[in-house]
Amino acid sequence: MCSPLLAQTISGTISGTVSDSSGAVVPNAAVTITNTDQNAVVFNAKSNSVGQYTAPFLME
Repeated sequence: MCSPLLAQTISGTISGTVSDSSGAVVPNAAVTITNTDQNAVVFNAKSNSVGQYTAPFLME
């Protein structure tokens, strides 16, 4: 009997809230996630109406 092999992937999620210097949330703000080791943009997002954003399934 054969058992299925399961692959492992290393990924993560970054989420947060964009706010200005007064602490007010910033809706529709552009968010860029950059891998500084590779000097490459890995994800572009936009904050929602309450300033929140999520960048899911980011690979190592």
